[in-house]
Amino acid sequence: MAFDGDGVEQDYVAAANWYRIAADQGHSRAQHNLALMYENGEGVPKDYSEAAKWYHMAAEQGNPGSQNNLGSLYETGEGVIQNYAVALEWYRRAAEGGDTNAPGSYKRLKPRVELERYQNIVIAFTDLMAANSPLIGDCSLLPHPKSTILYAIKFVVDDYETKREVATNSALIKSYERLIPTLNYEFTCLARDWQDIAPEDKDAVARLAGHESFPEWALPLKHKYIDEERASCEAAEAAIRVMKDKIDREKAEGDYDYTINSNNWVAHLTPLELAHWEAKPQSEKDWWYAHTKPEDRGEILRTEIAATASYNEFLHLPEATRNAITKRIEKQADEARIRLEPV
Repeated sequence: MAFDGDGVEQDYVAAANWYRIAADQGHSRAQHNLALMYENGEGVPKDYSEAAKWYHMAAEQGNPGSQNNLGSLYETGEGVIQNYAVALEWYRRAAEGGDTNAPGSYKRLKPRVELERYQNIVIAFTDLMAANSPLIGDCSLLPHPKSTILYAIKFVVDDYETKREVATNSALIKSYERLIPTLNYEFTCLARDWQDIAPEDKDAVARLAGHESFPEWALPLKHKYIDEERASCEAAEAAIRVMKDKIDREKAEGDYDYTINSNNWVAHLTPLELAHWEAKPQSEKDWWYAHTKPEDRGEILRTEIAATASYNEFLHLPEATRNAITKRIEKQADEARIRLEPV
């Protein structure tokens, strides 16, 4: 009543004192209200740290409003260390609890958190590559599973390519054009060079460190572990998974039209694209029919073909040329110390 002035003269200081007494006894509504007063500076000095403390107490007890407001503080970094992932989790819990503001905040922040997560995975691999770019890499030394890193690189590349298409700032466009080829190179190296090494080969693979080409004694290792066809399939699979997941996200958000119509789209394919389509197993075709728009299928096919073709094109360059490209891009990456954030 002291807060609203209901029956008594409005007094924020008195209201804050009463809320504190109840909050200290564990009442979540009082904890939430006291947090609001600290956040707004009503009856108490404005103090985001205190607001976060009381929001957290109420949030842990399931108060949806406190969960949402605590998420907001983590998103802005007011009173707490900024952490988008933590903010997203509190928004999720608030939305599940019925807070009406939380679903919009969750939907808005989720893509950023997802990108940040994959950027961190790519950064960890970039740091490893800067210190160790082997002819044959041991997957046990990777900071994450190989398939996870392949997916993360393609996810980040797809995001940057999308942003480059709509960017108008020339410096930003140049940043994307610098980052994308470097990431694609790392993707190729990971798919081709990093393998699960048999225990009996680990010492020999370790001896390759520092070699720029395969010495004669290591040729059996090259033939055993450098499998271009397998690497090409891994690369294409990661690119396709990123694309499929992107479509599924758009479907979940209601931004995609899944109307199924005739096969007229096939008539617009080039012979190469048609051959690529016809080579797919029926289960794969069924997924496409159920999850993609007919007018988009040609573009998706071209993306698949380009992912495989660009990989094979690099693999079939002379070894000296590949090594020169490797050194040049590694030097650029090392000089820039790429943090995957265009400037």
